[in-house]
Amino acid sequence: MKTHYFSNFRRGAQTALSLVLGGMFLILGTVELLYLNKIWGAVFVAVGALVVLVPQFTIHAGYTYREGVIRVNKGFFSVSEMKAAEIPVLLITVYDAYKQWKGFKPVYTTVNGERKIVPALLLLGGVNERDLELCDTRCNAKICCKETLKGEMFLNFRFLEQILNAGFAGKIYINEPVYLSYQAQFDALLSEENKDNTVVFRRTGGNAEQK
Repeated sequence: MKTHYFSNFRRGAQTALSLVLGGMFLILGTVELLYLNKIWGAVFVAVGALVVLVPQFTIHAGYTYREGVIRVNKGFFSVSEMKAAEIPVLLITVYDAYKQWKGFKPVYTTVNGERKIVPALLLLGGVNERDLELCDTRCNAKICCKETLKGEMFLNFRFLEQILNAGFAGKIYINEPVYLSYQAQFDALLSEENKDNTVVFRRTGGNAEQK
């Protein structure tokens, strides 16, 4: 059975921003074409079309799981495939995203009436445990693990279950705030073998702790 997921959690807000900015350029370009300067009008229309269309490849990039194989679309027609059972490391940390005028900030959602941080999942070829303290957010983890990064997305627990059921036997690293927020879900999904290979780490306080 093939299942499809999206990598980006804030698709609606980012799509709206792209459409608004692109639409402004398109309207300005149309006015320029009809009443003022056709050259500048064509430039503004072209820019507007690019602003509307190009970001969609990244905003709506996704990944699929089918019979133990993960296929990740990284945007702009860049695709990678890997077997779930052969992934060495799963890194679960805080999902952050760019907010206008505020920079990259953690993203929150509401679960059963409770406000919780959105978790992120990174598929890695390996990780230096000494760098874990710096992997407190998705973007920081991508910088620290850029050489071994195979794919990244917001954490869908159904997808995590599929990876674990496919025979995954690698290491799992979970940022402590995420683990505490979703401890019931993690405890329900992780087998005893998975728990033995799971490390919960924190931003400060020294060494990572194994659960």
